[in-house]
Amino acid sequence: MGGKSSSTLIQQKGSGFGRWYGHVAIVPFLKSPGFCTIRTTSSSHNQFPDVTGTTKLKMMARLNATSELDHFNLQIQTKGGVSHGMHGTYSGNITVPKTGKWVQVEAEWSDFIFQWRGEHVKGPTLSTQLDQLAQIGVSTYFPGKVGKFDIEIKEFSAGN
Repeated sequence: MGGKSSSTLIQQKGSGFGRWYGHVAIVPFLKSPGFCTIRTTSSSHNQFPDVTGTTKLKMMARLNATSELDHFNLQIQTKGGVSHGMHGTYSGNITVPKTGKWVQVEAEWSDFIFQWRGEHVKGPTLSTQLDQLAQIGVSTYFPGKVGKFDIEIKEFSAGN
């Protein structure tokens, strides 16, 4: 989380999806919005498939109509995503419509930006790292807005 922002991820047994909700707040010393992030855990047990040959990351999601935020970032870390000794994160922007219905949102690999702690850094392009996925996640859009969010996430997939 960034600053005073907070969020919770829950999964009710048998539901087939996770509900992620929270509030993005102002970081007092920066006088700008913080962020919230959820990610898969990093472990040797997480084995992601080689998605070389695909063009995008997809997420099946449903946004609660009361959610004030609808812009998010899909995030990926790879084993080789390192620049000057810093392990970066690739971020791709998405907007989830406030329909209350399940929708597929997606970000093209070519639109992902390599960052370290929110700052753009030079590093390997994501297209060269698609056989080395180590972690995937979602964050509230950064730099974004202050407000509440409430999103349900069913699945992630790579495809064309």
